[in-house]
Amino acid sequence: MLPDFEEFAKIERYEQPVVITEKIHGTNAQVYVGEDGTVAAGSRNRWLTCESDNYNFASFVKDHEETLRAALGPGLHYGEWYGQGINGGMGMKEKRFALFNTHRWAQPKADGLLPERVDVVPVLYAGPHTENAVKDSMNDLRVNGSKLVPGWAHPEGVVIFWARTGVMLKCKFEDEEVAWSGRTDKPPTVTKSEAELLAAPFFHPQRLEKLLSRDERLGLTYPSSLPQLCAEYLKDLMSEVVIDAVIERAIKKTMFVTIKGMMSEKGYRA
Repeated sequence: MLPDFEEFAKIERYEQPVVITEKIHGTNAQVYVGEDGTVAAGSRNRWLTCESDNYNFASFVKDHEETLRAALGPGLHYGEWYGQGINGGMGMKEKRFALFNTHRWAQPKADGLLPERVDVVPVLYAGPHTENAVKDSMNDLRVNGSKLVPGWAHPEGVVIFWARTGVMLKCKFEDEEVAWSGRTDKPPTVTKSEAELLAAPFFHPQRLEKLLSRDERLGLTYPSSLPQLCAEYLKDLMSEVVIDAVIERAIKKTMFVTIKGMMSEKGYRA
């Protein structure tokens, strides 16, 4: 007897549309507006009261009940409660609520139709998914700082929303449990995979070829010349590009393996 027939699962295209937004280092929050006008505050796994209110989020919702009901309308409205006193505070002197649904709320926010202290998470990229889209979005945040809180130099990372399937993925600079210190004299550490992501845009075969043509001994004596080749590559790069301390550390962390791989592609054997 044959088993029940099961169709093969549809294979999604790699280049399906995505929306990449800044990941906010706050606490998960939601506002419920009922058809009967009920307004309630929630967190990741429970409804809140003013006695157990998740960094005063329940109090905020209660104090702004009328404006939230009028502006948001019926439904569950998910977002991040962020700011002063929450996971490092992002350098802020108040707490605010950032809505996640950029498709629905970005334009009302731009038109000034959302209530006081209600924002929308910033969109960094919208279009076909590519590897560079994620890398460029991360690098933009690392170099230029937060889009939601201009001047905050330690954004947490990005969220990639796959529009067709509804799947969300996150890519962070630092573990979620570790609060940003707010210090600017010592940059946060990054994992090996994060370092590779940050450093990748700065490794170009043309730059390596330029170094090899400028000093042929680097190629003739390879692989013993690899340390010198890495040092020359970094020196040449930093003479042309302004790089912050975190990216410099990421480049140094991945340079040896990356340059070795680039040399292998050119036919040099270690």
